[in-house]
Amino acid sequence: MAIVHLFQVGTFEQHGLLSIAAVCRRAGHDVRLAAIRDPRQVAAAVAGAGAAVAGFSATTGMHRDVLRAAAAVKDRTGALVVLGGPHATACPGVVEAPGIDIVCRGEGEAAVLELLDEVDGRRAPGPIANLIRKGDVIEAAPLRKPETQLDALPYVDRELYHAAVGRSGAPMRYFLTGRGCPFSCTYCLGPTMRELFEGPPVRLRSVGHVIGEICEVRERWGLESVLLGDDIFGLDKAWASAFLARYRREIGLPLVCHLRVGTFDGAFLEELRAAGCRMLSFGIESGSDRVRREIMQRNISHEEIVAAARLVKEAGIALETTNIVGLPTETLDEAFDTVAINRACRTDLVSVSVFQPYPGTALARRAEADGLLPADYVERIDRTYFEGSPLRMPGIEQLVNLHKFFALLVAAPWLAPLVRLLIRCRPNPLFTVVFVATHGLRSIRLYGLRGRRLWIVGARWLTFFLRGGRAA
Repeated sequence: MAIVHLFQVGTFEQHGLLSIAAVCRRAGHDVRLAAIRDPRQVAAAVAGAGAAVAGFSATTGMHRDVLRAAAAVKDRTGALVVLGGPHATACPGVVEAPGIDIVCRGEGEAAVLELLDEVDGRRAPGPIANLIRKGDVIEAAPLRKPETQLDALPYVDRELYHAAVGRSGAPMRYFLTGRGCPFSCTYCLGPTMRELFEGPPVRLRSVGHVIGEICEVRERWGLESVLLGDDIFGLDKAWASAFLARYRREIGLPLVCHLRVGTFDGAFLEELRAAGCRMLSFGIESGSDRVRREIMQRNISHEEIVAAARLVKEAGIALETTNIVGLPTETLDEAFDTVAINRACRTDLVSVSVFQPYPGTALARRAEADGLLPADYVERIDRTYFEGSPLRMPGIEQLVNLHKFFALLVAAPWLAPLVRLLIRCRPNPLFTVVFVATHGLRSIRLYGLRGRRLWIVGARWLTFFLRGGRAA
């Protein structure tokens, strides 16, 4: 059986990679996992393990670090190098990058198993759906429909994760009840994925399968609270009600999830609260009706957003709102409208990102067609969505600077005149310190960190951003 060495960027649980690890181990393969820190160490790990296959997953922005590590592996070993994740799906031409032999588009569990059968000689070489080899005609590469029977997949391999990465100080663990989203927000890759792979928009695991995974994690590694990481939880209300009833009886831990305005009412919020939901989030994204409707394809009104926030507060559940600034054609006043609507919603935790034109999304294509992006914009996208912007439009630097003061302004709107003056300055480390202190520390505290762990993780955040999105 093949030796497979998988690598992830950062310490957050990457469920796609961990699911591939789980199916490969179930098939009898020897699977290793490590976090990318230094490309030379990655190459040494592959060589030391004698791995036949080295697998990487990358988002756009983080892909540059991954490509350096992949090139180092190729220079030093004979391993077959496979790249998957959102960047490979959206930019399959990355297969021609030095060090990459194969890219995997979309979900990789079945495709990687077939590839390992080929490596082991149990399958004749030939096309494998979702895989593109160096030199292939990308448009002709076969794609497979996504797996609909998610219970057939094993739980993601947290044993490998804990051995390689550890808990990294977080008392909350991350679970998925399904895959997919039925909406068509222009800044998201989801609609493109639906077009490419032609599967159902949302696929759910059974209630018992999800509850069983949570119980296993609690028994093996300990668990203080649960984050349901689905794009939108509770679209199927019958499924969600059955899950929440069992969760309340069998788990009983604090719960956090993400909803969408217009998909829930007071009765559903009461079910969430009774099950232990202490905080939920939903996307505002922009305080401008024009930006939401014309730019983002989010047909949700200002009144609906504020009414939804009121329902959450009346249910006794803390509210997190997610927002984006620096969108194509957005004005500074419209960005300040986003601050104002967060105030109107009385949000407990405000999360805000700088828009990144991720390739494959409708909004990136529109910005490119409108001349708002340089030809090499993909290589200018930051490692995270908390830093800069590759957009070329008037006022973008002030919008990026406003991002750093956004959470502070929601809490202290009387500072707006001062902030309007400060954001005319060039970006600087002081703005980053303000961002981490007002957005970062409050975020990680509300997600469960206290005392020494809070300050340790806060210091890591600050170091990460001051180093330009690179881990220390």
